[in-house]
Amino acid sequence: MRNHMHRFVALLALTCALVLSACANGASKNDPTAKVTRIYDGDTVEVTFPNGAAEVIRLIGIDAPEKEKCFYEEASAALAVISGAIVTLSPKPDEDRDTYGRLLRYVERDGKDIGAKLLRYGFVRTFPWFPHPRREDYRQLEEAAQRENIGLWKVCRK
Repeated sequence: MRNHMHRFVALLALTCALVLSACANGASKNDPTAKVTRIYDGDTVEVTFPNGAAEVIRLIGIDAPEKEKCFYEEASAALAVISGAIVTLSPKPDEDRDTYGRLLRYVERDGKDIGAKLLRYGFVRTFPWFPHPRREDYRQLEEAAQRENIGLWKVCRK
């Protein structure tokens, strides 16, 4: 009986260790908070989660100018204000990753939607090809920036 108890306790300890390890390894995409550790451009960042895992995040619903395009530097610099910040990440309900393997997330700092701010001040455009829950709000923010002729809408002519 005693030998069975030792085996049971050892098996229980091993099972707990495996479960905790799996949870820690999988926490990165489900943990809602992370630290911004790198800015790639105006719509893509790298974050590190509390468990140490790093992921590249593509902000949902916005499209920043690509390298060598008008307003690339400004859009990247605007997003860089969150560098080093702790942010909250919210997933897209129907899609977790894009075709490049990046996590798709809304990014918020201090309760403020970063993508919405970038749109409102004309640093980025909406990304209309894929539906998402904030699509209509984002479209209205982009239209306001266009009407006010600010950001890339002022500087970049088609």
